[in-house]
Amino acid sequence: MFDTLHKKKFRNFFLLLLLTATLDKLDQWYDRSPKRRKIRREFVVAIYVLISFSFGLLMATRAGFYIFNIFDGYVCGAISLLIICIVQLATVLFAYRTTFSSWHQEWPPSQWPGQTFIRHISEVLKRRLTYIWVCWVIVVPIWLFGMLAIALRTIGPISYETFIYPLSFQIIGYILTSIAPLSILVYFIYYQLKNGR
Repeated sequence: MFDTLHKKKFRNFFLLLLLTATLDKLDQWYDRSPKRRKIRREFVVAIYVLISFSFGLLMATRAGFYIFNIFDGYVCGAISLLIICIVQLATVLFAYRTTFSSWHQEWPPSQWPGQTFIRHISEVLKRRLTYIWVCWVIVVPIWLFGMLAIALRTIGPISYETFIYPLSFQIIGYILTSIAPLSILVYFIYYQLKNGR
């Protein structure tokens, strides 16, 4: 009884934390552009809450745990998160405070963007970081690609107890997995076309 009570309290606290963090990010997104201020803030929050509520309502039905299992296995799964981490690492190492076209103008660059990033972190921390580049260049990429290889190797059809999901749900799951990494690629292409690079 004691453990169940603590689990419920922790779950409620965690959901409240997620809600406040999400509303804070939504508030920042709203305040960033004056064009968005024409829409009242309450309407933006209400639309977001309704969308989130409808997704949550799906998971409260009789088949809710099966839907939750698809989201947990694919959307929040290791593959999409590891791909996002690899893209973030590559961005920090090769594109921090540079433009895509600057790589064609000067090769090799006088200073790698990762060195600029480490220098900026050193300035913020007010201490010299000497061997952090070993982590950024060697340890983290090996670890991330190793985890991605393990995740790709162990991927299989999603199941719950004895129920194996049909192929159509597997395909929906893979589409959901590809949404986050593809959004990064789409934004990169949009940014390059917008800036004429």
